[in-house]
Amino acid sequence: MKQEVHLDAEKDVKSRALSRANFKVGLVLLIICAAFFVHTLSFPMTGSYGGVENQWYVSPALFPLSVLSILMILSVILIIKAWKDCDYFNVPMDHSGAETINNRKNIDKWYVIILLCLYVYVYIPSADFYLVTCLFVLSLILRFYLQLTGIWRWVLYVHIPLTIVLLSVRSMNSEAFSWFLTESIVDEPLILINDLCSVTALFLLLLSSVINLKSKPAKLVRVLMYSMLIPLILICIFSFVLYVPMPVEYGSVSSFLNYFVYEVLGV
Repeated sequence: MKQEVHLDAEKDVKSRALSRANFKVGLVLLIICAAFFVHTLSFPMTGSYGGVENQWYVSPALFPLSVLSILMILSVILIIKAWKDCDYFNVPMDHSGAETINNRKNIDKWYVIILLCLYVYVYIPSADFYLVTCLFVLSLILRFYLQLTGIWRWVLYVHIPLTIVLLSVRSMNSEAFSWFLTESIVDEPLILINDLCSVTALFLLLLSSVINLKSKPAKLVRVLMYSMLIPLILICIFSFVLYVPMPVEYGSVSSFLNYFVYEVLGV
């Protein structure tokens, strides 16, 4: 009986390891396909060549877009299936086992790396600096200050759609897509759309904080202060006292602060 239990446990460990490997493969494939998909959007869809008008169905972008779309769908299916099988992100925060601690450290490492990359290469060039900074700080607080088990899931549910929307807006607004600030969006309506999406994502994370800390109002106040108030104070100090420019100067909050300081207060 003990031998059967041992074999079942060993089989379960191997199954989880395989599911985690499938999750990593699916995630890498999804990122690569998404990058190629965005690049392919710059291909000509229609045009006139040699006096002949070519329609979208003979576009050189049609085939790669179709293949990449299929691969992205399959990658998402693989990620969801692997996620359910291995329960990848629900590593207990208070477990003392060496293997669990190592898994937690690896998850925390990738958590910070992914958030930092999104913050630098996607959020800052696309939306208001204050809003995306609050989003970044709050995401770190949920994991490392509140130490909520399984917070990976909720954060990914918020950040992945936001990333897709922001990248889509940036790719539609520039002829040559760039990860850096040289090709930042300058169209005010599109900036407003990005700001509204950022506010929605920030609201969802704040809602998760309120739900988890409804019985701890003092801790909730500290979370709100660390994630919302302190970034605002620092931005105001650097912008209007030290005159240090922010990475980007556009956005709803930045415009309001400039109007309030220079027009209302007359500084």
